[in-house]
This record gives sequence, structure tokens and C-alpha cells, in this order.
Amino acid sequence: GDSAAVLEQSTLAPLLNPRYQVTYLIRYYGRIGPIVATASGHLSDGGIPGAVVVNLGTDDASRPRPGGDSAAPLQPLIDVVAHVPCVVLTTVSLGADERSRHSVALTVNDQIKRLAKADPTRFKVVDWENFLVTLPPASLSTYLQADRIHPTPAGARWLAQSDLSGIEACGTPAQPTVIGPLGR
Repeated sequence: GDSAAVLEQSTLAPLLNPRYQVTYLIRYYGRIGPIVATASGHLSDGGIPGAVVVNLGTDDASRPRPGGDSAAPLQPLIDVVAHVPCVVLTTVSLGADERSRHSVALTVNDQIKRLAKADPTRFKVVDWENFLVTLPPASLSTYLQADRIHPTPAGARWLAQSDLSGIEACGTPAQPTVIGPLGR
């Protein structure tokens, strides 16, 4: 994951350990291409995991690079996880697009939703952006930092619980279910 995943990791770790054997690959200011390249090496060394949880795209969207692949930013990731039976993907806050005045987050989110629609038993969507837009405006700051991109601690709890729900839904057509805001 990228900077959003950094903020979520301390909340996610206790939900996954010891039930799952977990390896984290997280980089603050991590971009899809370099993280996926590193992940590819880990996957070839360690074999195919039962599940991969992905929270990438925030940094690509908030600071797009000229000449980047804005048409298919997730393609390197899709190639690397081709044989992974469960892939949990997190949508990106569109606040990243507002900051950069580009549409990378929108493109990433559309790709994520198309993957899940094409293969719902394998691809699970943690729909962070949809969660954010359905919150009452007064509650938004409880889950989203003032930068309109990164989760607060309450947002990190929502993401972590949604990631776990996504893993648990793998192999079924059901998508992760975390109804409404979580308590503090």
C-alpha cells in the first residue's frame, strides 16, 4: 500500500494476526509501479498468497507524474496478482483528484469496480470513496483528514474492518460489508 495504507496498518494488523500469516509491503508516498515491482519479487520468492489486500493509487492520484499510465494505472498490479485467488482492492478518495486536478483516482476506482464486476468471487472492493460520499457532511472529518485524501484513525478502523470483510468474502460473489460508520 501507499500513504493511506501506512495510516491503516496499525489498525489492520491486530485484525489479521494471528489468524493470517501477514507480510506488509507499504511505502509512504508509494506509487503503484514501484510497489508492484517490489511485490512481484516477493511473490516469486514466497509463492502465491491466498489473498492480497491492496490500498494503492492515493499517491499516484494526488501527485500524478507526466507520462504516467493514466489510462490503465492498475494494469501492473493486475498482471502481478494474476494467480492470486483473492484480491481486496480499496478505492481512492476523489480528494486526490481535486488536489491534482487530474482524474487518476476516478480511473483507479473505475478499474477496481470493473474488475469486481467481471470476477466478483476473486476481486473484492473496499469502497472508501463511496463510504465517504455517503457520510453526512458533519461526519466527514471523523473519517477523513482535512487533506480530503487520508483516513483519520476512525477512517483507518473502517478501512481495516472492510479489508477483513473483503478477505472473508473471498470465494463468494458477496462484496465486503461494513455498514455505516464504526464506533470510536
